[in-house]
Amino acid sequence: MTSSDATSVFLQLDETPIELEHDGIVASNRELIHHTELIHAALALINAVLRSHKYEQGSDTLVVLRLLVRLFNATNATLKLGRAGYFQPAFSLIRDIVELEFLADLFTRDRGHLTQWIALDDTAREKQFKQVWIRTTLDDLDGLKEKKRAAVYKMLSKYAAHPSPHGFNIISPENLTKIGPFPSQIVLTALLQELAKHFQFALFHIIKLLMPLSDDTDPARIHFTKVLIEWRRLYDNLLRA
Repeated sequence: MTSSDATSVFLQLDETPIELEHDGIVASNRELIHHTELIHAALALINAVLRSHKYEQGSDTLVVLRLLVRLFNATNATLKLGRAGYFQPAFSLIRDIVELEFLADLFTRDRGHLTQWIALDDTAREKQFKQVWIRTTLDDLDGLKEKKRAAVYKMLSKYAAHPSPHGFNIISPENLTKIGPFPSQIVLTALLQELAKHFQFALFHIIKLLMPLSDDTDPARIHFTKVLIEWRRLYDNLLRA
């Protein structure tokens, strides 16, 4: 098999024109620039933490670092899929990020949950740490009655992660179903808004489990904090939505 043959196995469609169009959309849109700046600063912080944090084999710290790797990979994959116009799987990955957000939030409230989550066998873990139980527990701890966590999870499940008639909206802009990827400023904006919003909280919770951080992470942490403060000043409405 030649190198060109091997490439053709993986590349059935050329998304380059879509990627270039999306690059232009982001570059000319102040809001989208801010979202991508926040995401990139957060990714740089993750990279710094992963390269500097000390751990022992078999420790729960190693598990937390692997959760951070999963968050890093899911976020980069979301960006890659969104840039190429594959919006439905991109939104599915945001649901994965939301699950990490909720799970890590639970662990920060009581690290005993982390220890238990690691120790249980697969069957017991799936039974004990169901998403609905995690969301309900967090809502109860926060004294929340609005069930916003459930609403976010349900929306991403209905429109992206689970096959459903509602999910066809993401692949059918203006009710015209597209075969394959397509460019869209509207959908790309929604994707980056959701990613910026949930990525930062998932990162906060996981980082909290790793405190204190190495001094080597200070430049990335300081830059992220600066970008985040400005982002929240401008887009607090997204956090309250």
